[in-house]
Amino acid sequence: FAGAVQAVLGELDAAKIDPRRHPDFGWAWLTRFLMNLSYSISTMYLLYYLTDAVHYEGDADNGVLILTALNALTLLSTVVISGIRSDRSGRRKSYVIWSGLVISAATLLLAVWQTRTGAIVASLVLGLGSGVYTAVDFALTAVFLHSGQVCSAGARLIVEDSLHDAFVDEVVRR
Repeated sequence: FAGAVQAVLGELDAAKIDPRRHPDFGWAWLTRFLMNLSYSISTMYLLYYLTDAVHYEGDADNGVLILTALNALTLLSTVVISGIRSDRSGRRKSYVIWSGLVISAATLLLAVWQTRTGAIVASLVLGLGSGVYTAVDFALTAVFLHSGQVCSAGARLIVEDSLHDAFVDEVVRR
């Protein structure tokens, strides 16, 4: 048993990544952590916000369901749109900054507009910003953080030169 524990600890130690030696990974991890933390906090306390700040009339559980569905609707629609646009433009940083500002605006809306309408608008805005961030975050992770070990960029095929012609012929044939 002690040998198995030692082996697991050795594997965990080998898996550590120093963000000073790999700053891209460090920044990606930090921004993903902070964005997911802010999103989780805003959705986790939504029930308390509706009951205590908004004084939601009716079943607050249903209010949370409605706001979460609206949030998901805008999140899913902006994931697709912003993913396509960021892929075509090749620009990622501006999307990440913009999405962070939009998410901050949603939080500000919740703080200053404590009504049912304000909660609906903030939920839609939060979904908008989160969708943009999610699309670009996945693209950045897939394209840049693997450093050539794997190819997970769905819009590209990487084929060795010696296999290129046969590969293209086979793809065209199918």
